[in-house]
Amino acid sequence: MVKIFTLLLLSSITFGLQAQIKFFKIYTDEGFDKGEGITQLSDSSYLITGSSTSFESGPPKAYIMKIDSLGNHLWAKQYGGQEINEGKRVFAIEGDGYYVLGNTSSNPTADFNFYFIKTDEAGEPLIQKQFGTSQWDFVNDAMMLADSSFILTGETYNTIDGMQDAYTIHVNKVGDTLWTRQSFKPGIDKINAIENVGDTAFVLAGTIWNPDSLAQKSFVGFYKNDQTVIWEKEYGVTGDFQINDVVLWNNIFHCVGDRILVVDSLRDEYVHRINLLGDTLSYYSYLGNSDKTFSKLVKYGPSNKFYIAISAQDQYSFGTGEDIYLARFDDYMGYDYSGVIFNAGGQDDVGDLINTSDGGAIMVGTNRSFGTGNANVYVLKVGANDDYPVTSGTPNINSLVEIIENSSLLLESILFPNPTKGDLEIHLSQNVNGTIQIMNNLGQIIRVEEIKSIETKLNIQDLSKGIYFVQFISSEGKTELLGKILKN
Repeated sequence: MVKIFTLLLLSSITFGLQAQIKFFKIYTDEGFDKGEGITQLSDSSYLITGSSTSFESGPPKAYIMKIDSLGNHLWAKQYGGQEINEGKRVFAIEGDGYYVLGNTSSNPTADFNFYFIKTDEAGEPLIQKQFGTSQWDFVNDAMMLADSSFILTGETYNTIDGMQDAYTIHVNKVGDTLWTRQSFKPGIDKINAIENVGDTAFVLAGTIWNPDSLAQKSFVGFYKNDQTVIWEKEYGVTGDFQINDVVLWNNIFHCVGDRILVVDSLRDEYVHRINLLGDTLSYYSYLGNSDKTFSKLVKYGPSNKFYIAISAQDQYSFGTGEDIYLARFDDYMGYDYSGVIFNAGGQDDVGDLINTSDGGAIMVGTNRSFGTGNANVYVLKVGANDDYPVTSGTPNINSLVEIIENSSLLLESILFPNPTKGDLEIHLSQNVNGTIQIMNNLGQIIRVEEIKSIETKLNIQDLSKGIYFVQFISSEGKTELLGKILKN
C-alpha cells in the first residue's frame, strides 16, 4: 500500500534559541492499538492512554505509555480484565499518582461500565473500579477538578426507548461516587465534551433530540460542581447538529462539531460561540461536497489562536477512510491559513488535543496504515509559532509495549568528551545530510547545526551547565536521538 504524508499551508519554520520541539511518531506492535488521551507532566514528558492488544493476546487492555519531551518511549503498562478495556483520558497528580478514566466490559455481565484506574508514578496499579447502570455506559470525555476529584461523562443505554441518554458521574480521587446525572429524555442524548469554568463550575456539550423538529440539536449545559443547573440550552436550525469539543476563553464558550443535512447526508463543519449566559454570539456551518467534522479544539500560545483537529473525507483524502487535518483558527473561529494534514490509506481518528508548556500543541489518535497490526497510535507535536513537524514519507515505527532501539538511520554514534566543558565531537557510522539539534531537558531546541559528514565538531562552551540531548534530523525528515550529554 502506498502511504503519503503531505504538509499544507505552512508558515515559515525558523530555528533559533526560542524554537520548540516538534515530532510525528507512530507507536505500535503486533496488535490493534488506539490512542485516546494525553497529558503533559511538569518535566515536559507525556502520558498517553488508549487501548491495545499488543501486550497480550485477547481483548484490548487499557494502558499508560510514558514518552519523554522528544517523543521517546520510556515505559508502558497495561490494565484491565479479560474483556474489553479502554482508557479515554489520563491525568496526573504529581507526588500522588496517575489516573486513567475510560470504559470496561470486564465484569460478570460483560456490560460496558465507566472505568477508574489509579496508579503510582511508575504506572503500577493501586485502585481499579467500575461503575454505571445495568446497561452499556460509555465515557466520551473526563476532567479533573481543583479538589482532585473527577467528572466522567458520556452516554448510557439504560433507557426505555433504547436510545442513548446523557450520563455523567462525579467521583473522588479514590474512585468513590459522589453523584450521578442522567438526562432521561426521549431520543439520542449524549455528552461528547466537558470543560472547567473556574474552580466551581463546568459545562457539558454534545447533542440532544428535539421532538418538535424531529432532529438532533447541539447541546450545552452549565452546572455548578455539585451538579446544580445554571442553564441548559439547545442550538441549531436546519439539520442534525452535535458539538464534539468546547473551550472556554475570554468568557466565551468556543464550540466545534458537525451538522448533517438531509440534502446530502454528509457531515459539515460547525462552530458556535456562546457567552456565559448561553446566548449565541456567532455560528456557522458550511455546506460542502465533503464529509467533514471538527473533532477537537484547543487554545494555544499567548495570542488569540486555536487549533482545530478535523476529520474529513474529501478531494485531498488518500485511499479509503478519513484523514486528519490540524488547522489554525482565530478567536472568531475563522480559518487562519496555516495547518498540517496527514493522509494515508486507512482510517485516521483523533483521540485528544491539548496545548503544551512551550506554547505549542500535541495531538494523539489512531492510524490504520502503518506498522504490522491493524491500527497504531500516532502522536503529532507542534512547536511554538506553528512550527510543524515534517510528515513526508513513511514514519519510523516505535514499539508501544517496550523500548526498541531504532537503528534505521544511523548504525552507531559517538559523542565525546562526555561530560564536556566546551567542545563536543559527534562521530557517526555513515555519511549523512541533515541537521544536529541540541535540546535542553525541557525539549527546547537551543542549537542547530548542519551536518554533511561522518564527523562534526561543535563548540558549546556558551551553554549553561546541565544535561542536554543531541538529536539528528535527516534531510528526509527522519529523526533519531543520538544521546545525552553533560555540560560541566
